Amino acid sequence: HKKAIAEAVIATGNTLLLCAISTAIGFYAFVPTAYVGASELGLISGTGMLFILLASITVLPALMILMPEKKKHLLPLPIGKSIALFLVRYPRHIVAGATISLLVSLTLLPRVSFDANPFNMSDQRSQSVRTAMRLFQGEHSPWTISVLASDRQEAQRLAARLRQLSEVKSVLTIDSFIPKNQEEKLEQIEDMALSMPPPPEQQKNRPVDWYQQDKKALADLSRALDKKMNADDVEAAELSAMGNLAREIHHFQKLLTNPDQGAVLFDHLDSALLPDLAILLHRLHTLMEAAPVDLSHLPKDLISRYVSKNNQYRIQVVPQKDLRDLHNLENFVTAVTSIAPQATDQPVTVLAAGKTIVSAFKTASILAFILIALFLWIVMKTWKTVLLVLLPLLLALCYTMAAAVLVDIPFNFANIIIVPLLLGIGVDSSIHVIHRMRELREINIHILETSTARAVLFSSLTTILSFGTLSFMHHAGTAGMGKLLTLSVILMIACTLIILPAYLELRSPYKKG
Repeated sequence: HKKAIAEAVIATGNTLLLCAISTAIGFYAFVPTAYVGASELGLISGTGMLFILLASITVLPALMILMPEKKKHLLPLPIGKSIALFLVRYPRHIVAGATISLLVSLTLLPRVSFDANPFNMSDQRSQSVRTAMRLFQGEHSPWTISVLASDRQEAQRLAARLRQLSEVKSVLTIDSFIPKNQEEKLEQIEDMALSMPPPPEQQKNRPVDWYQQDKKALADLSRALDKKMNADDVEAAELSAMGNLAREIHHFQKLLTNPDQGAVLFDHLDSALLPDLAILLHRLHTLMEAAPVDLSHLPKDLISRYVSKNNQYRIQVVPQKDLRDLHNLENFVTAVTSIAPQATDQPVTVLAAGKTIVSAFKTASILAFILIALFLWIVMKTWKTVLLVLLPLLLALCYTMAAAVLVDIPFNFANIIIVPLLLGIGVDSSIHVIHRMRELREINIHILETSTARAVLFSSLTTILSFGTLSFMHHAGTAGMGKLLTLSVILMIACTLIILPAYLELRSPYKKG
């Protein structure tokens, strides 16, 4: 039992060391990037790989020695032999299919996008996110661009230029809250005030004969209408309107049978025709006393939004289109920054953060490939073997990005971590398969019939199960990460255990005899 464990450690030690260092290099390549999250992920994961290596060759064998010995031998999976026979019979078809899939994937790569909108990563069923989405659809977008000007005149000049952009719906400055053309409007108000009658005096008590006065006024109105309707110069439309009014007045007069009932009816008539007329007239006279409005008349809270304590003026730029669309966001930010390079706020930071992350992961991925390839070449002494190790990884990355386009899962702040994870998983699996196929060079056993294939498969399946559960979460970012990771690991299994062995059946010098 102890001897078998020791032999297993000796046989796999070099491969484990090679896998650990290659994977650590891949993770460490993300340390110098500008994205702090990726940098810390690379440092933690790369160092973690070295601890895992140490535990795999020390703690794990020790635990296996302490466990009771099992006499039962593991049998090869029947499905492994079936797939192996299929690979031996149809390697050209598999390689051709993989090549066609690669070409299709390459055509889809330009459509790969990065969604930097944090709202799309949140729980889409939460009330806050639904409210934010409704704001995006409305006229008042929650995302605007802010530009700072050194003085009020510069703010006015920049605002005038920004209003001419087709991507801009409106531009707000502190001057937007001060009425325009005040002199002309004040003159118009003064003219209106001259023609306004004096405000009515509010009477605390009604006169004693108010009922008789109202009744007499109503009778005078009725007679005046009758006289007007009998005139010759009345138009048909006016005659019809006066006739309707006269009939209503006559009907109302018939209801005035006694003073008590008439008082109630007159109160209802006053409420219906002239509600709060005196108050409204007093308010109108107050409005006629308007004076010029300047910055000092605005609320302090409003001023603080657009004027800083050191007298810098803020210009708020409102977008014309929905900024949830990446194309609209890019056009809006590009147009505004072309006039005001110092522009900032949510649209600018979101777009810049997305570009920074994409650039960081591109640079780190290229650096990781180069460093891993150099390390493998130093160890394996041949570029052909290095390319065989990296082949499944490259294919899986291309297939994953193409699949992300087809299933409409854009990359974001959460699922972008599949790139370093796929590097680690892919390099490990490829090294184990290539190393074992070297050992099987003179043995009539296919790689899929070995424990190495089972180990690669089960290791990948545990990764799928652990990350796949994230797909059922309400948080859209976490769920998308789980889906994309599950998809990428499945593609990695196919590339490592199907496409690579099929290719080696045709070209590899390690093809079994």
